[in-house]
Amino acid sequence: MKEFRALFGLNIGVRSRRPEGRSCNAGNRTRVPSCSCEYNEDRLQYVPRLQWAGDIYGFAFLHNHLKTITNSTFQNVSQYTLYLLDLTHNHIAHISAEMGRLKELHLSENSIQDIQNNFFDSNHHLRKLSLANNSIKTLSRLAFSNSVRKELHHVHLENNPFVCNCDLFWLKYWLLSETTKFSNHLSKYTCSNVPFQGKNLVDITSINGSDCSETRKRFSIVYCIVGTVLICLCFFGLGYRFRWNIRYCCLTYKSSASESIPLLRNDVYILYSDEDYLWVRYEALDKLENEGKQKVCFRQRDFNPKKYVVDNVVTNLRRCRKVIAVLSNSFFKDRASQFEMSLVRKRLERHKEILVLVLLEDIENRYMSHSVNRMMQACLTIKWSEMNDERDAFWEQLLTHV
Repeated sequence: MKEFRALFGLNIGVRSRRPEGRSCNAGNRTRVPSCSCEYNEDRLQYVPRLQWAGDIYGFAFLHNHLKTITNSTFQNVSQYTLYLLDLTHNHIAHISAEMGRLKELHLSENSIQDIQNNFFDSNHHLRKLSLANNSIKTLSRLAFSNSVRKELHHVHLENNPFVCNCDLFWLKYWLLSETTKFSNHLSKYTCSNVPFQGKNLVDITSINGSDCSETRKRFSIVYCIVGTVLICLCFFGLGYRFRWNIRYCCLTYKSSASESIPLLRNDVYILYSDEDYLWVRYEALDKLENEGKQKVCFRQRDFNPKKYVVDNVVTNLRRCRKVIAVLSNSFFKDRASQFEMSLVRKRLERHKEILVLVLLEDIENRYMSHSVNRMMQACLTIKWSEMNDERDAFWEQLLTHV
């Protein structure tokens, strides 16, 4: 601010402890405005809404407590020229404001960590930029496009904790090719990362075009390999997770297309857990086959030991008219029974009437999921009783529906 205070004698200093809206008027619309405003050491936590009529030289907010600058801060920027904005020595960590006709921007000694890509592209009048003594670790080449770099006359990026790698190769090239823009302060562009800590960015020989190009190429290959492996793992995981569903669909398609497998060979397929084997073997099987004259598919007796369980289940399910599921608490604890039930449900998607549920006991609430409740509501459910006078009614009802 001392520079333009000395140049223009009509300097206006505006100081206030209250962050209210301020305005400055350039009374004489000359080629170079002679109006400037200062809010130095006001302990402001945000920039007050500023309005002005006519071009103004600049605003200074040095040594305040500002944390951010937004678009609402400046009005009429596109209509009038603001030559200088000095925000040195604040707590600014992020800037999102567009300053269309700004010529000088001073942001030294703040807490800025990064600059957004293409942030300066809309400012075609920017000639001087100061971002020294911030917390910038890396700068994308897109933050300073070729057109922005070409128009800048003075740049200060020194004394930032740069992480020196190939991402800053463009900055090293810019420093070496246009040293005068950086006031010949190349020694102040030092690295903060191991193994280059304390060294000057321009002196690191490993950051060059050929090495960085080779490094990027290697990283691209690694990324491609890792990406391919991850995709394969995802497909493998999904395939493993739904392996039985996939196998069921394949076997269903194969059996439906094959004429060697008859559609109906048995009347009833019994689904049960191993703990309920005795009831099925000595109660249900005898009643269904001897009294009901039904052909029953009984797992321990009728499954082909040379085939996978899933193959036996799919094949026999397609050969039966009805499915009896013997439900108990042990049934819901048995993973094999749950898997077998999942295959049954696949068939039930179109033929819900083929399933009959037999409840050997009251099912605990922890097993009564939404899908189980829905299945019980959609299918015929018959409850077994240990009382002799109720058994006849049970078998009569079961045999009637199979």
